[in-house]
Amino acid sequence: MPTPVHSSHSLLSERMAGVLWVVFAGFMFSLNAVLVRLGGHTIAITELIFYRYIIGFSILALVMFKKGISWKSQHKKRLFYRGTSGILSTTSYYIALINIPLAVTSTLSNTTGLFLCLLGFLFLGERPKASRIGALLLGLLGIRLVLKADFQLLNTLGVIAALLNGFFSALSYFNIRELHEAGEPEERIMAYFFVISLLYSGGWLLFTQGFHFLSLSALPYILGIGFTGIVAQWAITRAYKQGDISITSVFSYFGTTFFVVWDWYLWAFQPSFWMLIGMLCITVSGIWVSKR
Repeated sequence: MPTPVHSSHSLLSERMAGVLWVVFAGFMFSLNAVLVRLGGHTIAITELIFYRYIIGFSILALVMFKKGISWKSQHKKRLFYRGTSGILSTTSYYIALINIPLAVTSTLSNTTGLFLCLLGFLFLGERPKASRIGALLLGLLGIRLVLKADFQLLNTLGVIAALLNGFFSALSYFNIRELHEAGEPEERIMAYFFVISLLYSGGWLLFTQGFHFLSLSALPYILGIGFTGIVAQWAITRAYKQGDISITSVFSYFGTTFFVVWDWYLWAFQPSFWMLIGMLCITVSGIWVSKR
């Protein structure tokens, strides 16, 4: 029986909406990364993270109040896991951004798909298919090329942090998917993420530096990081909810392009030929995994 025209058009519209949202999220994540890198050399990373979540929580609390969304949830344990993996992902990501080029951070963070595949092998009992093994090997080759090509330009701490970000992001996406399937609204998922992240980062700030007033020069960075961070998180959450996840996940890799442009425009960083090949290998392997 042929598919009705209006149904096909509706499906296409949903897929396009998911693609547009994920590309927009990539742009906002790139702006956020620029502000973190610029501000991270004068503002402590603990302050960057804590105040970002203060802003995010304030906006989300207002949105939930206006929409009448309750804070009550039957899945607090899963929300806690999402918040914990989220703060670990953010922390490792910020460390990487401050220490290595944006494009390299973005590329190594794109190993999320590879880590999701490995987690499926290890903890979900998924049988290793030849296609996925091929994707994993290609991803490992890409990492090798990225690190080998211009290793003298890369900070070891930044590289390790970027790879950890890929792992913790994989845990975050897994928890987000489970929460969506359980019927949790995206606003509540994000709000709990901000609350839990505030508790972690606030405790970290209190016991390492203590609270103090920010300088006026730091305020634009803090506000910019907070605003772009919440918009990017909201956009990516909407993209995976509204679009076809197999298509949306592919276009999520397009965001690295924005990072490359910012690197070139602001810091005159030009990756070598072999680094570009490595970045391409990681991107292709991530797409390969997401399509299987």
